[in-house]
Amino acid sequence: REETGDSLLALLWGDRTALLDQTQFTQPALFCLEYSLAQAWLGLGLKPAVMVGHSVGEYAAAVLAGIMSLNDAMRLIVARGRLMVQLTERGDMAALLAPIAQVNALLPQVEGVAIAACNAPNNTVVSGEKASIAALIDLATQQGIEARALTVSHAFHSPMMQPMLDAFAEVANAIEYKPAQRDIVSSVSGRLNQGEMSSAKYWVDHVRRPVLFADAIMQALATTHIDRKPDIVLEIGPGAT
Repeated sequence: REETGDSLLALLWGDRTALLDQTQFTQPALFCLEYSLAQAWLGLGLKPAVMVGHSVGEYAAAVLAGIMSLNDAMRLIVARGRLMVQLTERGDMAALLAPIAQVNALLPQVEGVAIAACNAPNNTVVSGEKASIAALIDLATQQGIEARALTVSHAFHSPMMQPMLDAFAEVANAIEYKPAQRDIVSSVSGRLNQGEMSSAKYWVDHVRRPVLFADAIMQALATTHIDRKPDIVLEIGPGAT
């Protein structure tokens, strides 16, 4: 309420739930849900050997890792959503059921589209201008690649986020960061955090860089310096993706 002027509980269960479709409210709501579910699991005695976050989810994982406080993370995630609405143009995203190399081969044929996420070996998300995304979906379909538009408000994790980065950096630079106390894999690099996540620069880059989720999951499963490799992966979020 302090950061947005609105009560999260009122947005979730009141008569204004339609606002949750607006990214300035979607992002803090996602963060709160993920953080709360994680606390519930921790309260049951479950301790993560290593954590991975997907986009907004990485903020919740960072708080659990001790990289930033809950209050600072909330300020950061609220600013992230608000500045996207205020300073960036609306765009589209699409999921292509194809390897990232195959999708990269299509991109030179359509301007204004970038890789936004690699979610699985055959699940690549692209992001960009509305007309360009529509053209890429047509092109992919012609080549026998299943492609579908995603329901989004903006072209997240793409160069279209550039106009908000300076303003977001001001907020990110006012946040206190600490070394991680739990292992966490960066979805920006796809590698185990080596301290880079405890910096404002990381979270600014995180806004527009692609989410290397598939790489991060494989890295988490291959973590060898802990007592035993993880053999259970628990997804914490609003649905089973």
